Amino acid sequence: NNNDHHIAVPISAVPHAVPSLTAENIENLHGHYVHDEHFSPFASPLYARPKMELQAEQKEFLQKMEQVRSDWGSWDFKEEFTKIRPLANYEKVPYKDMKREEFPDKSWQTDEDYTRTLISEGRKLMSRMREGIYAEYGHPTKDFDLNEDKEKIKERDALFEVHVVETIGDAPDHTKLGVAWITEKGFEALVKKLLHGMMTNDEFYYIMGGHSAAAGHGNNFQQQYTMQFANIMEPVFHKLGMRLIARNLAMGGLG
Repeated sequence: NNNDHHIAVPISAVPHAVPSLTAENIENLHGHYVHDEHFSPFASPLYARPKMELQAEQKEFLQKMEQVRSDWGSWDFKEEFTKIRPLANYEKVPYKDMKREEFPDKSWQTDEDYTRTLISEGRKLMSRMREGIYAEYGHPTKDFDLNEDKEKIKERDALFEVHVVETIGDAPDHTKLGVAWITEKGFEALVKKLLHGMMTNDEFYYIMGGHSAAAGHGNNFQQQYTMQFANIMEPVFHKLGMRLIARNLAMGGLG
């Protein structure tokens, strides 16, 4: 019995297994472990805080999110199909490379209106995300005038540019502005992987290697590169039908 309702806690069939699930874990499962913009992670019942304080956290979070939607816009994708859509069976399809005509009838992948609306909302989401990142790093351009602020926009684009080069030998040196570079073949592969993940509602893995700087030694775990990427991008992947899994495999003391 947890608070005002009953929660069934599963018991492992392995006698020597250490119990890891509690009523609080199960109650916390939806809206905290799974991204949900309507539930504050700081209102989780896993915190040893009075119920009144958790409710206050949730109320404050909802007010904040309402302001965010008002200032920045929000996801507005609506499913018009009233029945449960059939799911594709990938068991006999290597790497889930199913052809379009092989998807079951009425599945979302065969619905042109669904995919067209998803792409439209996805583009708007990408734009809001980029503008949010620009603002976070001191270059807010959401309200810029495309004609009057050309120089500022040009400066911003150069600072955040991703250089797409033909070969590794064409990679820009450290004196050139930009956040990253990638080869044309690498970029094409990344695009294909993202589209494949969207079409199959698959998992998308982001793996980072490197030395102690990449591992985040001497810093808070949630502040190292991999986790910051996950915190920003997980809700975006979620909206586009993918489950983002970020793993930091960096190791220090190798140099």
